[in-house]
Amino acid sequence: MPKIDSDFYAVLGISKDANFDDVRKAYLKAALKWHPDKNPDSKDFAESMFKRVAQAYKVLGDSLLRSQYDVSGEDGLAKDWWPDDPDASKDMAYLFFIHRVPGRSVREGFSEAKLREIFPHLFGRPDAVRDESGQSKRRSSL
Repeated sequence: MPKIDSDFYAVLGISKDANFDDVRKAYLKAALKWHPDKNPDSKDFAESMFKRVAQAYKVLGDSLLRSQYDVSGEDGLAKDWWPDDPDASKDMAYLFFIHRVPGRSVREGFSEAKLREIFPHLFGRPDAVRDESGQSKRRSSL
């Protein structure tokens, strides 16, 4: 497997004086290039590169993280700049649901009424929700 570059600027193929728009464009180009689905013959390397591209964008696209990186490199970044937890990359909706009721599964944590309230369009009537007893009621306007 080829070596993955440790320098975020090199990972994105940009110079140190690149502006945010340059960083964003380079990220999009690199993310497309290294997407694992586009590299079926070297999927493991592509996954590693795809992650590294995302890390580079996170740092170079944030002015505070970028200034820390420019001064001290990756070791100079704050402790939790990139989570090592495999679940950390899951989207916010998933995290909201999984942590909605601590110690209980998503199914136990939400009643059908709560799901109808959050996603009324999925249950056929965008203007109505059901209470705990299953009775239909009008959604209050904000």
